[in-house]
Amino acid sequence: MLFFKEKIFFSCNLCGSCCKEMDIPITHYDIDRIIKSGTSLELDMFITLYPSTQESEYSALLYNVYSTLFLSNNLSDNSCIFLVDNKCSIYEYRPNTCRTWPISKNENKRLQIDEIAQILVNSSCDKKIFKDHKEISKNIDIGLSELESYRTFLRFWNAKVQDMIEQQTIENFIENFKDFL
Repeated sequence: MLFFKEKIFFSCNLCGSCCKEMDIPITHYDIDRIIKSGTSLELDMFITLYPSTQESEYSALLYNVYSTLFLSNNLSDNSCIFLVDNKCSIYEYRPNTCRTWPISKNENKRLQIDEIAQILVNSSCDKKIFKDHKEISKNIDIGLSELESYRTFLRFWNAKVQDMIEQQTIENFIENFKDFL
């Protein structure tokens, strides 16, 4: 059973602000879902590599650089590449971060508006009582499980390709993560 210290006031009004203001980290599960969406976009169009460090548990060794993978944004307005007319064109296949935004769980496992999202929620979202507690809690737990699997895969991947620069492509990365889904 879920317990709440206080009510959460958040309701999506389809303004698209969250899809214009965010950088969305993605995992192998997210990439797999997006590919299954049937998108016509090539991998390098919807995956952006941000330089990272070898020490980061979310870094993948790609093209001889440790990088964190993010969903691409349009250069013209910094909106998500899949935002069309303020709607997600891959909604059923969207990354888990998008599925749970702006809700997170605190250290007591209680749902809350994520600190980073609070400013955008205050300025853009409707302030109705949030009622989808079970679904969002389930998606947060799925996301945490997916992150653990992703970290395991990244340790495997980084060790495997460390001395094989020619193997450090995004295509090989995707081919190898299928065993970790």
